[in-house]
Amino acid sequence: MPAHSDEPASKSVTAARPNRAADVRVYPLGDEALVYAPAAEAAYALNRSALAIFELCDGQRTVADIGRECARTLGCAPDALLPDVGLGVSELREAGLVSYD
Repeated sequence: MPAHSDEPASKSVTAARPNRAADVRVYPLGDEALVYAPAAEAAYALNRSALAIFELCDGQRTVADIGRECARTLGCAPDALLPDVGLGVSELREAGLVSYD
């Protein structure tokens, strides 16, 4: 699999269906959360935006679907948030919190 990059989400990434890692533990903190990944022995603080993306990673939605859902929630154009959502999913993946099954 190619290395991760900082480039905007590509078509192959937008078609991916990210899924939350089964072993992570989520500790809500208001509209944010602390997410613990036992396999990595690491915890991550997710802000409101990252948590919204993380919660939509269900293995059913594509990255593009997640971007459109976030845009709909915020009243943006359908693909307005796709680059940011693609980057967010990539960062969640690098942290081991989601994977592409």
